[in-house]
Amino acid sequence: MSSSEGESNSNAPHATSFVPPESQSNGDKTPTEKMKVIVQDDGSVVGEYAKVWNSRSGDYVREHIPISYTNWRRVPQNLKDNVWNALMDEFELDVPPKVARPLLEKSWSQKFRTYKTTLRPLLKTRNPLGAKPKGVDRDTWRKFVESESDPKKQQQNIKNAENRQKMQFTHCLGRRSYAQKQYMMKKEQPEKPIKRVDKWLAAHQHADGTVLESAKVKYDEVKAAIKRRKDASAAGEGCSSNALEDLDNDELAEVFGKDKKGGVRGVGSNVSKKQLIHMGVAMAKIEQHRKENEEVVSLKDELISHVNSRLDNFQGMIQSVLSKLSNVNESAAPLAVSTPAAVSDLCSNTVGLSGPNSPERPDLIPVILLDKFGKELANGYVVTDATSGVCHLKKVGLGEKKVYVEKVLEPNAPVWDPPQWGHDTLAGFARGGYLIWLDCWLKYV
Repeated sequence: MSSSEGESNSNAPHATSFVPPESQSNGDKTPTEKMKVIVQDDGSVVGEYAKVWNSRSGDYVREHIPISYTNWRRVPQNLKDNVWNALMDEFELDVPPKVARPLLEKSWSQKFRTYKTTLRPLLKTRNPLGAKPKGVDRDTWRKFVESESDPKKQQQNIKNAENRQKMQFTHCLGRRSYAQKQYMMKKEQPEKPIKRVDKWLAAHQHADGTVLESAKVKYDEVKAAIKRRKDASAAGEGCSSNALEDLDNDELAEVFGKDKKGGVRGVGSNVSKKQLIHMGVAMAKIEQHRKENEEVVSLKDELISHVNSRLDNFQGMIQSVLSKLSNVNESAAPLAVSTPAAVSDLCSNTVGLSGPNSPERPDLIPVILLDKFGKELANGYVVTDATSGVCHLKKVGLGEKKVYVEKVLEPNAPVWDPPQWGHDTLAGFARGGYLIWLDCWLKYV
């Protein structure tokens, strides 16, 4: 590696046009409070302080990386560490820094190249060495002038300039990334799904809603493509929505063609189409697991609510029994205490040989259990109290009833939706017990 690239002075201090952080706005943050940012899967940073992060990243790259390096890959690791450590002194990430760093560093090389591009007009003066900008040390500037004077380098710069002139239009994002734009759009409309075509359209609108003049033709073509697909979908000809975007067949692909190397339109230059596809599959799996967890939590809450309700009933029954016992002690007369049906149901499936008594339990409606042919199978009662919605921790469904079986007429008859309480036939309920039965197979008497 030649000394002309600045390797010999890689550890030496060098000045730049870097603006100290304390002279820049941190919003409402105090000097000791770090700014919190959110790291996206593609290495983009979003959140309230995303714009500050992007500015600081460029500042620290200019401060710690000498412009005399001709290639970012040749920059020593210790200089990159200095950039990272400076950022970590000011910012707090929502993920472990060690995990996020490889993604976040991807944008530094572009910031380094952009900075050198802004300095190249100074090389066109009669005395380039004397045109050293303020803040750049003399030795670093001399090596930069020498490297930029190489004929091959000059040809490459001319080619890059020609490619930039071929760009049809830019965007209205400023220092914001597409990821930050999506973050802001999601905050405004949390329930609305945002596709890359939505971000592209928003990125080519000014703050007042007007369309960027240089992008107006393509903007209108994209809007027309959206309308065509919407009309086709309404007529039953379009494809159904999918969590994964088809980057080769969406509205942007229709207008601009398939994305080539160097980034994805409406997403950014620091992520490839292949990476987006992989991230889409991962996000779909995460969403699937999230929904499954929500269902489990919902069932858990339902069971807890049911148990709490039964416990409240149980406590009330215990207090009633204690009150009766107290009355017995006062009257000195023997008292036969029967076990409440709901207490027995909480502890087991059997209430007792005699079963519940209709006059004492007005919440029980006498019925005859039938099979689908109308044959009488058992006698019992429909439960209508607070416990009627659940039987043996199983939810009583629409069109079903919780029934107490008092007398079985056909022991070998199958139960509805077996097994119930471990039994497939009514023989398991010969001594009485609760089960679920279809309402249309009940004969009210």
